[in-house]
Amino acid sequence: MGKKVYFLILVILAAHNSYNQDLHIKGVISDGIVPLSGVTIRDKATDVLLGVSRFNGTFYIKSKPVDSASTLVIEFSRPGFQNQEVAIKPAKEDTIRLQIVLSYTGNALDEVVVTGSLRPTDRKASTVPVSVINASVFERISSPRLMDALPLLPGIRLHYDCNVCEAPGLRFNGLPGPYTLLVIDGMPIMGPLAATYGLYGFPSAMIQRMEVTRGPGSVLFGTEAMGGVINVLTTNPDVAPPLRVEQLLTSWGEVTTQLSSAYRVGQWRMLTGVYHHHFGSRIDRNAENFLDMALQERISVFQKIRFSDELDILLRYYYEDRLGGTVAGQHYHRHTHDEYVESIFTNRAEWLMKYNPRKLKPLQVWWSASGHWQNSMYGEDYFLAEQRIMNFQTLWQEHSGNLQYTLGTALRYQFYNDNTTATTLYSGSDTELDAPESFHMPALFADAMFPLKNVSFSAGIRADYHSIHGFVPTGRIGVLYSAGRHTLRATHGSAFRVINLFAEEHAALSGAREVVISSRLRPERVAGQYAEWEFSLLKPHYYIKSILGAFANEFSNRILPDYDSDPQKIIFDNLDGRLTHRGINAQVEFGIGGRWDFSMGGALQDMRLIEDDKRELPPFVERMNFQSLMGYTFGKNRIDISSFTYSPMRLPLAGELDPRPEFSPWFTHLHLQYSYRSERGYSLTFGIKNLLDFVPWRGLPFLIARADDPFDTRVEFNSEGVPIPTADNPYALTFDPAYAFTSLQGRRFFFQWSITF
Repeated sequence: MGKKVYFLILVILAAHNSYNQDLHIKGVISDGIVPLSGVTIRDKATDVLLGVSRFNGTFYIKSKPVDSASTLVIEFSRPGFQNQEVAIKPAKEDTIRLQIVLSYTGNALDEVVVTGSLRPTDRKASTVPVSVINASVFERISSPRLMDALPLLPGIRLHYDCNVCEAPGLRFNGLPGPYTLLVIDGMPIMGPLAATYGLYGFPSAMIQRMEVTRGPGSVLFGTEAMGGVINVLTTNPDVAPPLRVEQLLTSWGEVTTQLSSAYRVGQWRMLTGVYHHHFGSRIDRNAENFLDMALQERISVFQKIRFSDELDILLRYYYEDRLGGTVAGQHYHRHTHDEYVESIFTNRAEWLMKYNPRKLKPLQVWWSASGHWQNSMYGEDYFLAEQRIMNFQTLWQEHSGNLQYTLGTALRYQFYNDNTTATTLYSGSDTELDAPESFHMPALFADAMFPLKNVSFSAGIRADYHSIHGFVPTGRIGVLYSAGRHTLRATHGSAFRVINLFAEEHAALSGAREVVISSRLRPERVAGQYAEWEFSLLKPHYYIKSILGAFANEFSNRILPDYDSDPQKIIFDNLDGRLTHRGINAQVEFGIGGRWDFSMGGALQDMRLIEDDKRELPPFVERMNFQSLMGYTFGKNRIDISSFTYSPMRLPLAGELDPRPEFSPWFTHLHLQYSYRSERGYSLTFGIKNLLDFVPWRGLPFLIARADDPFDTRVEFNSEGVPIPTADNPYALTFDPAYAFTSLQGRRFFFQWSITF
């Protein structure tokens, strides 16, 4: 009898324990094809965070058992995708497996952004307009370069400054690259070379997203944030895959290989990335005896380290070997007149750190440092330069009632030296003296936001002190009105740029033109306004999002390179008058049934130099540009089509008799690709770049002036040093590769593969 009672008690206890043991919920989250990482999982009733999906879309959460009188409702959410709820009812099993598919709802309708205020903010609640490019876009355009994705936003164009060395850069609403500040994880690290080197060498697996703000942004970021800010946000090691390998090959002979790996060492989480690009094909399609594309060898090593939520460290080393010039040119020809070459060697080292002490939670300490060493040869001219930049910043972020505010201090140190007139002084006897630029620039700033029910206000102020220019104040105010599906925002702000001519777009031409600085340069200033209307509609089977913006900027002390006064010189000086810049931009995104998605946009702008009652259009500024990205998903397959169209822009001619047209033609770059993505972690992509085969030399008498005489050995000059017409030189030209506005690469096929473990 005792044994039966004992057995009965064990059965009752086992049943009781079985009923009360924890419930285990696991599964995989995807968009129907690609696993989704970073999906937040919450208890709908209590809004408690239960977990986050990993790199391969898997998740695991543990919950108390669900009793017979209640239901556990779990919500899965990720910006850019429609939320999904799953009801968990009482079950006999203690483990439940789920397959969750989230529907794509466009480019970040409910994205959380940080660039506008240096604090996480719902994008729709930000008074500062912020555009977001998610990492998935790189897969849709099959490009390993960050700069290739940015032209999908209205007003941004990828520009090539030279037809020989092929130095690329971004133009933001017509402004050259140095007028747009590039930051990594919110911290300045690049300096004036951001447009050329800052967007190279990031493995795509290391990038979470890019955020872009328009208009002056010096209040939070200081110098250089005149046209806008590009914030590259790196991937959290916690959600990165243990190993990812990716390779891109083109019919021109380009090979780009990327590798990334996430791992743990004790409490430290690591993310390592390696990027390598090789191009060694000597191609001359227009038969000018100059390479259509510079030979290139790039390598970048990237290391991110995270400890708890207190410390983030980012390290990167970048090396580039680039060679342009005549088809037979080699690096050793930089010392001879046998061949004309533009030979560029670059070394960069970068270090970024963020520290958030637990005991002083509102306090954040940020640090960044970079060193850049340039060894270049442009024909007969050397360009040897060294640049060191350090930024130290503290933030104190708090809120009191509805008021959210940030108080900060900043200190910037910059050293720069080169072998040009930019860092040369002349004594009374005309003796050249080396005079490197070196300064410390401390700053104080404050930014506040006051959100109400439908209206939010923001204001910020900053004061930087430069040892030469003194105090440089900047400010910003903004207002946002939100009503249902409509959002209106407007901002007014000012910004400045401490002058530094260390940008390859200047030196790239010095093989043909002399760099001249007319007078002591003052910091450039800009005051600008931006207004934006946004409409968004999200339905179960479709979504629509549209943005219409207008901007107006006015520059003072503007420094513009003068290509026209003397064809043999580039003259830099502060503009006596002013430069006005006005325009509108628009973008529409919509999707249907989780299969079709479209993004179309464009910009219309007018930039004018106003001096001595004359209005002049600056070179390399297009009046209109249009871009689109269209995709269709079926099963595990996807087709994407992207296009970029630009109106004519004024180009610098090499002389009054130059027969080439003063304006470029309308042109379009059209790309097409097909992708297959397996559930096992690998993907394959085939496609065509520049499907219409547009190249800038087609239809011109020549692209590079005097390409057959790059050292001007047969050019005759008058007593004033001006070239004169001869039988050999009927247009009185000198060698000049500055007639450049886009890449010389024609149609090319590509194949890309990746595998994730």
